[in-house]
Amino acid sequence: FMIFWLVYAYSGSRKPLWAFLPAALFTALALETPIWSLIASLFRDVLPGGKVADGAPFMAHFVSMFFGAGLAEEIFKAIPLLAGLGIALW
Repeated sequence: FMIFWLVYAYSGSRKPLWAFLPAALFTALALETPIWSLIASLFRDVLPGGKVADGAPFMAHFVSMFFGAGLAEEIFKAIPLLAGLGIALW
């Protein structure tokens, strides 16, 4: 929270701080549902985002982190955006 407040304070935004609350609550609630487990298992078990041996080459580690952490988190963060788009188009 403190990092968010620091960025908010230094950005000079005139938007009230409570306006960011719905997105934060949606993300917190989504973390408590099986949504994250499904996304994580897809990107870490099905796609090449699982554990890599310590002596593996750099590209193996890169691909593992790219799928296991990067893409999984970005897809998870896009869920509120996609939900809002769905509501807006409905």
